Amino acid sequence: MGKVVLSREHAVILIFVVSLLIIGAVPVFSQDQQGKIGVASATFRQGIGDSPLFGPVISSIVAFELNEAGFHSESFPVETAVESAFDQAAAGGMDLLLVNRYTTRGNEINLTFSCYFVPEKRLLVEVSGKGDFNLTLDGVIRQMLQKIIKDVEGQLDELPSLAVVEEEQEPEQETAAAPVEADPVEAEPKVISGEIVQPEFEPEVPVQPEAADARFRHFELSLGFSPFFPVGDAADYFTIGLEPWLYTGYRFKIGSSSLTLGAYGGVNIFTAEGVLISSENLLIATGGDLRLLISEEDVLRVGFRLAGGAAFLMVNPNDQGYQTAVVPFGSGGLSIDIGLGAVGLALQFNYTAYFEQSVIIMGFSPGGQISLRL
Repeated sequence: MGKVVLSREHAVILIFVVSLLIIGAVPVFSQDQQGKIGVASATFRQGIGDSPLFGPVISSIVAFELNEAGFHSESFPVETAVESAFDQAAAGGMDLLLVNRYTTRGNEINLTFSCYFVPEKRLLVEVSGKGDFNLTLDGVIRQMLQKIIKDVEGQLDELPSLAVVEEEQEPEQETAAAPVEADPVEAEPKVISGEIVQPEFEPEVPVQPEAADARFRHFELSLGFSPFFPVGDAADYFTIGLEPWLYTGYRFKIGSSSLTLGAYGGVNIFTAEGVLISSENLLIATGGDLRLLISEEDVLRVGFRLAGGAAFLMVNPNDQGYQTAVVPFGSGGLSIDIGLGAVGLALQFNYTAYFEQSVIIMGFSPGGQISLRL
């Protein structure tokens, strides 16, 4: 039986390329839309020897973080020329251009982010940082962008086009605040039939802040599929199986993470090929499933899974009819989850064992899952 070997570096690259396809392009925003600052982003590699695979991942994370920070943003294709990026940013009505350069050494990435004022092509701030190409990269980029945002906010008065927006908003704020002030004539006590009547004012109703976990979704429904690679004694005569599954659960928020308690149902279809006997086999498993997802607020999250229950085993040796049995099973693994609000995608890496009396059927299941959270 052939084996597929996937190196650690290739696995990490695969995960981030999937995140690129999921995050996609962020809508184009400009300053005249809701008064928000428009930021364009262009990503480049510093040298020819730097891996071109890292650029699209960095570009996608930057676009996502800018959008989450409240900016209107646009991401240009990777390796777009700097002058072309300035022209496109100006044509799109963008206020700022963020030029992201990177170099690589093995799995380490050195980043330099330069923020320019588009109308004048003037450099406002430049920030450098470094990190490993793994699940912590979005945190490194977020910290660098926070430094840039803080520095740019301190220079708003010096930027002509942005200063106009601030000045135009001030009269609206003063006009909106005027009705709050009471009329000095009406505020004085009035005398009616010899009695002093104090003026009545309607108290302001305080605006309740949105609950911190208002966006947290408690119910989850997931559908997944993976191949089943048998290991141990079973690998000598079991073929690669096919394993679709369905999962539903209730999610509890624990700090920045979530814990999901749910039910699992799956089917494992495979064939056993011996010297004299071959059989078609079917395992229908159902049981409890506990899942822990770390850092709900991040784009990429690491998850852990533990499940167990009973499986209904059906064996058809040499097409002589099915023989059945009920066997216990246990499963565990980890996942890389890509959060997109109500929809989530995940890469799962599970290890499952079915405890049949004559043999323990064990195997490794790398697969994908799509989730709907309500």
